[in-house]
Amino acid sequence: MENNEPERARIVSVQVGDKILWSREQTLAWYNTHEKQMWRELWGGLLLISLPFLFLYLWARKIVFQAA
Repeated sequence: MENNEPERARIVSVQVGDKILWSREQTLAWYNTHEKQMWRELWGGLLLISLPFLFLYLWARKIVFQAA
């Protein structure tokens, strides 16, 4: 699969002189935290979207079986 976006530079660590302002480990922890949060929000959103349809299906099924 071809990616047509221009490549963006990413900061992995920042060091000024002998002082480390942002380390590689902090960057990895930040990405891991945000990835986990993204998956939690995705599954939560899917659950919230699918629940009304499930209730509608069960309600319609109840009505159909009562009429038969």
